[in-house]
Parts: sequence; structure tokens; C-alpha cells
Amino acid sequence: MPRCDSRGIFGCSKPLLSEWEIEAKEVLNGFIRHGFGTWGVPQGVPKCFRRRGYGQNGLDPLDPKITTHARRCRRPSDRSGGQAGWAGHKDQTPCRWIGVNCTWNSYGPVVDSLDLNSINLSGTLSSRICSLVRLTEVDVSYNSFTGNIPKEIGNCSRLQSLNLQNNQFDGQILSEMGNLSSLTNLNLYNNMFFGPIPEDFGNLSSVIQFMAFINNITGRVPYSIWNLKNLRVFRVGYNGISGSLPSEIGGCESLEYLGLASNELGGNISKEFGMLRSLTDLILWDNQLSGFIPKELENCANLEILALYLNTLVGEIPKLRLETSTTEIDFSDNHLSGEILKEFDQIKGLCILYLSQNQLASVIPNEFGNCTNLEILALNENNLVGKIPGEIGSIKFLRTLYLHSNELNGTIPREISNLSLATDINFSDNHLSGEIPKEITKSISNGAVKGAAKAIIWCKNPEKIQFENWSNLLTTAVIKLSRTAGQFFDLFEQFEPVKPDGKMD
Repeated sequence: MPRCDSRGIFGCSKPLLSEWEIEAKEVLNGFIRHGFGTWGVPQGVPKCFRRRGYGQNGLDPLDPKITTHARRCRRPSDRSGGQAGWAGHKDQTPCRWIGVNCTWNSYGPVVDSLDLNSINLSGTLSSRICSLVRLTEVDVSYNSFTGNIPKEIGNCSRLQSLNLQNNQFDGQILSEMGNLSSLTNLNLYNNMFFGPIPEDFGNLSSVIQFMAFINNITGRVPYSIWNLKNLRVFRVGYNGISGSLPSEIGGCESLEYLGLASNELGGNISKEFGMLRSLTDLILWDNQLSGFIPKELENCANLEILALYLNTLVGEIPKLRLETSTTEIDFSDNHLSGEILKEFDQIKGLCILYLSQNQLASVIPNEFGNCTNLEILALNENNLVGKIPGEIGSIKFLRTLYLHSNELNGTIPREISNLSLATDINFSDNHLSGEIPKEITKSISNGAVKGAAKAIIWCKNPEKIQFENWSNLLTTAVIKLSRTAGQFFDLFEQFEPVKPDGKMD
């Protein structure tokens, strides 16, 4: 029986079990000797964040509108056992070692994947990892690895999935990774990688998902990336990426999720975005994007989330004939002007709409009453005029209504009392007058505002407000009056005057 050389024992014609055993143990134990890791009971879990808004899975650390800080994303399995779990294991082959998975071919077992996530490992990644020549998956995520990725990783020619996220890896992203032609998933997020994305990544013809958000990546996105026909997820937010989004982006025909939030991108949003027919999430907030919002975005028939806030976009909001799948639109903190479109009511699935902090100057469309699934409506800090439409009271799921800091006049419509799920209402800094409707006071005092932590109704001209039937009000709501007056009115003699806390300024 022919013997095999040390690099061919996992795939040679007639491997001897003893050689397989010796080589596999040498390579795997080499991870420990070379600082691959230290086994131990998991002492912590990675920080994850749940979004209020962008996305239904609740797992995106890239949104500053955070309501829940740090929760368990994944419960680390207790796979501890000391270094003896590998170094002193009594099995002939490593296939029963913790995190080592094997498949069998006609000549015996071969190591095809390493699943070492969330087990409190530390150290550096060994340069010998690709001596396991049949390796298709490596997952060392949610540990405490440090140092650079060895350039030998580019020799793992069969590798399909590489998960290095949530560690403390640093150094530049290696151009050698561009040699991994079979790679479909590359996850580098939440590390300390720096420098540009290599141009060679355009050679990753099989890649489906590339995620490298929360690093120190700089430079522009290589044009070659936009030619990857199989790429579905590209998320590199929270870095220092600059440059613009070129028209070539339309060639990324399978793209579903584009996340480039909180970078230094400039230039326009090109009309070629309309060629991305599979796009579901367009997350470009907190950049330096300018120009108009392209009307061609309406061609993205599967678009669910459109987040463009914190840029310098100008012009009018285009009449986007979006599908019912669109649930969240955020154009806030830009320089948009013109009218608020009544056509928003045609997006039947719309749950969240932020248009605040722009220069919109129009009335609030009555058609908002048809947006029956709307939960958050933020139109504050614009130049809106006219009356608050009573039709807003028909939005039965509305929880948050921000209309403050506009030029609205008239009275508060009694239909607002129908918002039984509302917990946060702000009408401050307008020109409202007249009486706060009895229906609202009754609704609040009787607990119809279910689960309300606060119902905020601010009025700029308190001398015009009359109060009636506010019994038990302070048990369910806080009524704040006149920021300019610098005080709060005591509604009942038995209560001490409530002092402003300043938190709502």
C-alpha cells in the first residue's frame, strides 16, 4: 500500500489511518501550540443590538435608534473541557474532538469543517489551518482572537464559509482572500480590520454574503465588487469608506441587502439603483450623499427598508410607487423640500415613516388616515402648515406621533383620542389654540391609552388652553406645557407643581 506525503494524507489514493491520525492531530494541536486558543467555559456573550425600526429580525447594531442595548444573540454552548479536549484526546482520529467535523470518503474520514464559535477562545489563528486541505467551513466567531489573519488562508481552495466575526482581529484585509473562488460566505464584522477592501475581492465569483461592518475599513469600494453576479448581501457600515456609489452598481444584479451606513460616502444616489430588482434593504444613512432621491428606486419591487437619513439630499420627495412589501422609510435629517406626498397611503405595508428635520412645506395629507399599518409617524421640525387632520385618528396601530416644531395651527382634533396604542405624542412648538378635547382627557384618564408610559401634548400658547375633566390624569400621562414659559402647570391642588426635567428639549 503506497504511503502519502504529509500534505496529501486527506486526499491521497491509499491513506493509512496512522498517518491520517498523526497529521490531523499535528495540525489541529498546532492551533493550540501556536496560540490558536485556550479552552474554557464561556464567560460572556457578544453584544448585539435590536433595532427599533430597520428590519424585522431585530439584529442590527448599525442603527442609532436603539431601544435595547446588549442582549444575547446566541447562547454559547458549553463545549469546554480543557486543552485535553484536543491535546490529550484519546480518540484515534480528531473527528470526535470538540468543534471538529468530518465526512467520509472511500478511503476514510476527512476534516471538512471547524465549528469553534462562542467557546471563549483566545490567541491567534494558525498559519497551518489550510493544511486541512478538504476544509470547507471555518467558524471561530464570537471569541477573543487577536492578531492578523495569516496570508496562508488564501490556500484554502475548497473553503466555502469563513466566519471570523466578533473577535479582535486586526491588520489589513488580505488580498489573498481573493483566491478563494469557492467562498460563498465571508463574515469579518465587529473586528479591528483597517485599510481598503482589496480589488482582488472582485474575483470572489461565488460569494453570496460579505459582511465587514464595525471595523476601520477606509478607501473606496472596489468597482470590481459591483460585478459580482451572485452577491446578495453586502454590509460594510460603521467604517470610514469614502468615494461614491458608481453607476456600475447596477451590475450587482442579485443584490438584496446593501448596507453602507455611517461611512464617508459622497456624491449622488445613481439612477442605476433601479436596476437592482431583488433589493430589499437599502441602508445608506449617516453619509455625505447629496443630490436627489432617484425616482428609479420604485423599480425595486421587493424593497422593504429604505433608510437614507443623515445625509444632505435635496429636492422633493419623488412619487415612488413602491409595493406593499415596503415597511420602513426614513428620509429624515436631510434638506428635502416641497410637499409631503399623499401617495404614501398607497404603500399598504408601511409601518414606519420618518420625514423629520427637513424643509418640507405643505399641509399634512388627510390620506395618512389610510395608512392603517403605520406605527411611527415623524413629521417634526419642518415647515408644515395647516391643521392636524382628524384622519390621523384612524391609524389604529400608531404608537408614536411627532408633529412638533412646525407651523401648524387650529385645534387638536378629537379623533386623536382613538389612538389607543399611542405612547408618545408631541405637538409642541406650533401655533395650536383652543381647548384640548374632552375625548382625549377621558381617553387618557380612563386608561384607554393602553400601556402608555407617557402621552406628551405640548402647546406653545398655554394661555389659550382650557382644561376640563382631567381627573386621575397624572397616573397615566404627563402633560407638558410651554417650553418657552419654562414651567409646568399644576392641574390639581393636591399635587405639587411638576418641574421640567429638560429631557424633551
